[in-house]
Amino acid sequence: MPATLHLLDRTITFSSAAENETDILRKVDLAGQTRKFYAYLWTHKNEIEAVTAHHLHMSRMERCVVSYQDEWIHGRFNICVPVLVMRKNGTSSRKPGTVDEKMGCEVATYVWMQDNCSEISTPHLWAFAFSDGRAVKTTVKTGYVLLDYIEPTVGTMLSNSWRQHIDDPVRRGNLLKGIARITLLLARTPMPRIRSFTFHDDGTLSLSNQPLTCPLVIMENNGASRPYISDLLNYHDNRFLHQPNAINDEDDGRSQMATKTMLQSISHHYFHRSHRNGPFVLSLTDCHQSNLLVDEDWNIKYLIDLEWVCSLPVEMCTPPTWLTGQDEYDEARKEFIRILREEGKKLLLRAQGGSSVAQHMESGWANGRFWYCRCLTSVNAMYNIFDDHIRQHYYPTELTKRMDEVISKFWSKDSEDILRKKLVDKLGYDHELRRRFGEAESKAE
Repeated sequence: MPATLHLLDRTITFSSAAENETDILRKVDLAGQTRKFYAYLWTHKNEIEAVTAHHLHMSRMERCVVSYQDEWIHGRFNICVPVLVMRKNGTSSRKPGTVDEKMGCEVATYVWMQDNCSEISTPHLWAFAFSDGRAVKTTVKTGYVLLDYIEPTVGTMLSNSWRQHIDDPVRRGNLLKGIARITLLLARTPMPRIRSFTFHDDGTLSLSNQPLTCPLVIMENNGASRPYISDLLNYHDNRFLHQPNAINDEDDGRSQMATKTMLQSISHHYFHRSHRNGPFVLSLTDCHQSNLLVDEDWNIKYLIDLEWVCSLPVEMCTPPTWLTGQDEYDEARKEFIRILREEGKKLLLRAQGGSSVAQHMESGWANGRFWYCRCLTSVNAMYNIFDDHIRQHYYPTELTKRMDEVISKFWSKDSEDILRKKLVDKLGYDHELRRRFGEAESKAE
């Protein structure tokens, strides 16, 4: 049996790791850190129970009990710890606390939505604390958010029934209607800049934090569309420079440099100067099947996990990409935009400047902006998306190696030196990967 290493959600063999374009070594380290954090939280379960009881103002007839670890849920950036509220009559209710490095933005977004967008149901925010003790002093040296637990009888994650009912037109219609309403309700309040909400020490919140999108955490910018697009491209440049296995070989490295150069040069075709200062609207940048709690008929009952809500150019609003498979996506997209228009008329909502969100989505599909945005917000699919959906509109035939070599030189005046360094990085990464799997194999024996 081949040696394996543990990731967060599975094990991986050497052959799979060697072919993977992501940094597997980093994921292995993250899995180990997550297991240690689980153990840390378990050793402090008494404190978690005490803090929960404090925030809920529980009586002597009640007590809190942290559930066993096999009931805990972890995401990419948080751990959800279910807490049972036990009463002497034997009944119980559940409230989860989450440990979240992005909790400042998430807390501020929950507060803003409960005050300004109450039509969108979110779990009630009971309390929160930062790891430095700004809100509540506790011996648990981590931040937390205390939210209502939503009973399965009320709503379950859409991902639980996605494969079973994806072809049901009635359920899909209900789902699209719910997503459309959420999109429109978030967009009805024009935002002044590209930012995320944040919570301040004095108890106030503001739209002033850097725009946190998942999976990209973007550097500071001045809040306008064009600089933001440039920062997204800079993110990909930095990932390329710092990920040790960013390239497979010399040709792959030149091709990636060339693609980034071309994306930078054509950005003005998709984001116009007239929209430099808006309109900006709140967007769900991490809306997926596990963030939507639905009933049996796929009516959306609750929206959860708000850490990645931020204000973005309305031009970047797109229908969810997971609505269906790639071949059928255009039909699903048309259905979503049709429902979006219908719901917009019911709600009498129009985006700033007289242009509806639906119109921006429609024009984005027609002029290719949809795919350009997908390039910007994807970690490792940028190059395939560019080649499959963008390049042919400017140059109909496949680029040759010689063309990649020439264009790549315009990515940086030091492109040749950077390419040599990336090849050395890849050798080092492959060596470390073999060493890690060698250790795992030795332990298995």
